[in-house]
Amino acid sequence: MSTTVRTPGQYLVDKYLQPNNISVVAFAAAAGLSSRLISSIIAGTARVTPETAVRFETAVDSETTAQQWLEIQNAVDLPKARTAVGKSKRKPKALQ
Repeated sequence: MSTTVRTPGQYLVDKYLQPNNISVVAFAAAAGLSSRLISSIIAGTARVTPETAVRFETAVDSETTAQQWLEIQNAVDLPKARTAVGKSKRKPKALQ
């Protein structure tokens, strides 16, 4: 069973930008980040880092905490990491 994980960028657009008619430029300015970075996060080509998460938390007035932004990012990253490790020639193994 495959479930689609919502990226931080999708979450940002769905929860904050679209409903409140906020532009990428306006959100970027509020977060103290470049609009290019925000666009990349929305496109899924850039990650939400701990620093970015703190900036997002402030920009949305703590409605979504930095911890929650990082959990959303981790929900995207962990399945990718598991897949990459599964395809790796050097497989991890349990300590005996």
